[in-house]
Amino acid sequence: MVTESLIQNEEVLELLLKTAAEYGIDKPYIVGGKVRDFLMKPGEPSDDIDLTTLSPECVRLGIMLAAKTNETFRMFEDRHVRVFYSGSNLDFSPGVLSWSHPGVIDWLGENAPDKLKFAESFSRDFTINTMHQDIETGEIYDPTELGLKDAESGIIRTPLPPEIAIKNDPRRIFRAIRLAAQFGMSVDDKISNYVRNNSEVILDSKLTTQYMTTETNKAFEFNAENSIEHIFDMGLFKIIPLAGNYSKYLIKNKLLQKYLS
Repeated sequence: MVTESLIQNEEVLELLLKTAAEYGIDKPYIVGGKVRDFLMKPGEPSDDIDLTTLSPECVRLGIMLAAKTNETFRMFEDRHVRVFYSGSNLDFSPGVLSWSHPGVIDWLGENAPDKLKFAESFSRDFTINTMHQDIETGEIYDPTELGLKDAESGIIRTPLPPEIAIKNDPRRIFRAIRLAAQFGMSVDDKISNYVRNNSEVILDSKLTTQYMTTETNKAFEFNAENSIEHIFDMGLFKIIPLAGNYSKYLIKNKLLQKYLS
């Protein structure tokens, strides 16, 4: 029985539980942004769902669900599967994102060997996106033991040191700025210090100018003052393309000359 708190996705989640039981796959949990929003913005539910079984079998579950519902699915480079179900995206994690995020397993083995089964959670971008929710009971689990704390105190923090988490995917720099603006949070000093002192991460091919512009525009729509504070703190002021909401803000606040100088 799907918990009432997830009622907007009741049909697909019920089918998901039945499919996992039918094929002998470990019980799936909701993870990531939907759990975060359930805690931090409960009035704004998303139909998109990230799921994990804490094992590579989660990918098989996604494919089996697609077959049962005759829906389209896609496998991505990091081996997660997305099922396009009735206008929603259901993302099934392979259990650990270490294929595209190296260093996760090694760090856990050295620093938290008892947490190795939660490697997928530690592979994620920020602690507020690592929490799991039981589909049946609605109970929240916090594998990193930092997610709930950081959600309550309003801190964007990486589950692993930024030299692993940010270096593995520099797009997280701008995701941090956008999430901080969206939820009125601060960015952990370790993230800001790493970015400011390792500006070469901006040159990573994953971090396109289009991505920078898109996330920056979203951030400024949510909270321009919060966004510009973190941009200055990370030393990104002149790196972000002069476009959209960012350009408008600089012109309005007479910062354009400083940007161009």
